This record gives sequence, structure tokens and C-alpha cells, in this order.
Amino acid sequence: MDQWTPNPGLDFLCKIPFWIRIRGIPTHLLKKQAIESLVGPLGKIENVELHAKHSTSVEYVRAQVWIDADAPLQFRRIAKFKSEEVIPIDLEYEKLIKICFTCKRLTHDQTRCPEQPPEQEPATTILARGRETSRSDKGFRRTLKSQVVPVTRTARSSEHRKK
Repeated sequence: MDQWTPNPGLDFLCKIPFWIRIRGIPTHLLKKQAIESLVGPLGKIENVELHAKHSTSVEYVRAQVWIDADAPLQFRRIAKFKSEEVIPIDLEYEKLIKICFTCKRLTHDQTRCPEQPPEQEPATTILARGRETSRSDKGFRRTLKSQVVPVTRTARSSEHRKK
């Protein structure tokens, strides 16, 4: 953890330690080196906890990793082991309180995501006394005359007329 100073630098609180639960690794492939190579690209590894010593099944293992606060979080990685097994691995961040689910970043919530298109208020249409009132996205009202579109009948084929 960074120590507080009255004038923090630009890199102050850029890295945050997270305990990550790693799910989906078969027990016969649970090795500290495998876990480190799997979560190493996410950040600096502080600690790895394997709980498979006296158990035949493991729900998850944990690793404490210093994550870049500005980078998007990864929730799934693909592991390729020496045995040529390719396995999707799920990552669960402990005590993760707030995240933007659009871009997976910690720096803002989903309502303020710069990657999300601005939400537009849907235009509402009300038909009253033969006139159509439309409320635009900007909130003002305008009245439009209802347009009637003529529907023409198509000529029937000559075979159909003979019957």
C-alpha cells in the first residue's frame, strides 16, 4: 500500500492489491508455478495460497496480486498446460465493491463510463384529437398533423377474376 503524503505524485495509488480466487484448475495441475504464470500478467504477485495438500477436490486457490488501477480487470483467462490441456479459468476478485461492467475498470461506475454511448430518452408519442404530440429528446413538445398514408388495392390477376 502506498503511504499517504500531502502532495502525492502521479503514480499514487496506481496499484491496488487484490486477492483473486482462481477457479477451474484441475487438482492434478495445481502447482504454484502454474498459478504464478496464469496471474502473473495481471500484476505483481505477492502471495499464492494452495489448499490442495490434504484434499482431492479444490474449489479455488488464491493469489494476492497488485493490479494496475487504470487497467480493465480480467475475469477469465485461458490456461494451456504442458500436458496440452487448454482450460478456461475463472477469476473472482475478493472484496471487489464497485466496478464498471461496461469496460471492467475500477476508476468509475457504469453510469459514468466513457465507453458507453450516452443514454437517450426515448421519444414518446401521444395521439390526441387527431393530432400527434411528440416529445423530443431535449424535452420540448411539438405538434404534428397526423399523416394518413393511402393504401391502394393491388389488381387481382386475371386467373383470379375468372373464378
